[in-house]
Amino acid sequence: MGQDDEAKGAPVEASDTSPREFSTDIPARLERLPWGRFHTLVVVALGITWILDGLEVTLAGSVAGALKE
Repeated sequence: MGQDDEAKGAPVEASDTSPREFSTDIPARLERLPWGRFHTLVVVALGITWILDGLEVTLAGSVAGALKE
């Protein structure tokens, strides 16, 4: 199997098929990030959206019963 076979789409066997283990420090880096004003605004906005969504479902349920009659 040469380069011509690979270009034609012939299957190429991998020499090492054992799973690899990766270690990262991403979680530790994320934990060190400071909590800023932006994060507070996002949490507040999501909370308001959650409350309004619940209100909408409650109102829709009440109105649906009245419209059925």
